[in-house]
Amino acid sequence: MKRRTVGIVALLVGFVPALALATSPRRVLDQEQPNADTGIGGLAIGGTSEQMLAQTVTVGRTGALTEVRLPIACSTGSAVVEIQGVDASGKPDGVTLATRRVPGSLLPSTFPPAFQTFRFGSKLFFKAGQRFAIVLRVNKLPKSCGVFQGPTGDPYAAGELFYDARPNPPGWLPAGGGRDLPFETLMLEAP
Repeated sequence: MKRRTVGIVALLVGFVPALALATSPRRVLDQEQPNADTGIGGLAIGGTSEQMLAQTVTVGRTGALTEVRLPIACSTGSAVVEIQGVDASGKPDGVTLATRRVPGSLLPSTFPPAFQTFRFGSKLFFKAGQRFAIVLRVNKLPKSCGVFQGPTGDPYAAGELFYDARPNPPGWLPAGGGRDLPFETLMLEAP
């Protein structure tokens, strides 16, 4: 009788990790626009124009946004990546949901940079179909960083690239030209 009980317990213990793995959330690539147009160069972030960039994204899977990947390089300063909401017109709404600062010394200083990872933990929950903005800026002006832009032709139709730069009045303007930033978003998928 004891042998049979031990065997059943061993069998059940073997199933527990498998059940836990089957019901635990997994981190998955949700949205991406992986192509960069290296022939036209990058876009400045910061600098004398104080430029900020924002790529809006439409969530494909319900879950927590855990990281964003972007091809950023910095020669001075630190890159700041913010996740903001999106207003009714489709522009970033100025409400920062999460911020990640990375010193320029930890990022490549020359082009072409590879995709760099900016992690946000697992507290940014979005439902499929919701929109958010990836906002890029530098920590102190006139410090500067740069990021590649995607090819023409609206490669990511579910979002749009915006900029805010002087001498324009403050506020987000569509980048035009049918361009988007190269990016990847990873979600912790809801079980």
